[in-house]
Amino acid sequence: MTPSWDDIFARGTSGKPPIGRWSLSYDEAEELLVDAPAFARSTTRRGLWRGLGLYLAEFVEMEERFKDRLDRGLLVQMWIGGSFASTKLDPRNIDVTLFIDVEQRNKLSGLEGSGKLRKLMKSRDRIARNYGVSPMFVDYRAVANVFQPDQMTTEDRDYFLGRGIWDDWWQRTRSSDDQPPTHESAASRRGYLEVRLR
Repeated sequence: MTPSWDDIFARGTSGKPPIGRWSLSYDEAEELLVDAPAFARSTTRRGLWRGLGLYLAEFVEMEERFKDRLDRGLLVQMWIGGSFASTKLDPRNIDVTLFIDVEQRNKLSGLEGSGKLRKLMKSRDRIARNYGVSPMFVDYRAVANVFQPDQMTTEDRDYFLGRGIWDDWWQRTRSSDDQPPTHESAASRRGYLEVRLR
């Protein structure tokens, strides 16, 4: 069942989703974060969402360009946190954690034209300036034996570490925008949105 506006924001704290990860499709996320009546007067949300769409389209373009090398899409999902995943009327950017399929990404390594993917992942200042998106990445990998850590590779463990770091981070709130994290701010106090891209 798709969570409603009330599920996400009315039961949350101070205009933020309740603790946990709330899963939505891309269209459902747009409906909730851009098209909702509460955001009708926003001067930034629609433009930021458009920028996010253009940024994601760059990955789709890479997938099309190298479709003979790839088995599936590069991006699996994204987690949206920060002020865009709140009732703040005019957020400045969209903070996202993008899960990139490391197996697919590795298939592009060394191919002519694949350097664009590196630019899409590394030039955070340029990405923020051009798209209004502040991306962070987790190398996604399918791990069959999650309850058998002794059978996991180092890469499997790194995936779970990265996933856990961002899951923890997006559930925190800061005491002030200018302050670094503290022990007091480490407890889960809010939720975030998972947008399915496959």
